[in-house]
Amino acid sequence: AHVIRGHAMKRIISSSAMVAISRATPTRNLLTAWLRQVGIQFFENAYSQGRELEADVFGVRLAAAASYDPNAPVQLLSRLAELRQKNKGINIGSYFSSHPPFATRINNL
Repeated sequence: AHVIRGHAMKRIISSSAMVAISRATPTRNLLTAWLRQVGIQFFENAYSQGRELEADVFGVRLAAAASYDPNAPVQLLSRLAELRQKNKGINIGSYFSSHPPFATRINNL
């Protein structure tokens, strides 16, 4: 779903634009530079999470069109959420840090 929707290319373009804008803004001190970097990351994560939700829905539609169980992604996300809850010491969610919370993704589907 990410490939078909062109999410990677959109991220590259938006990231390049944000970096160009941030470089055009004068940096007076380290705090300003740090705040600028945090702002860029926040902006990118907000778009990234929206794209994840879009990809989830589109992926379910693709799976259903190919005669796969459209409920399987909900089951997978539910299992991952359970694992994360059971294994709080083991951070299986670090991979998904740019993704919306499991509950949000499940409700979206």
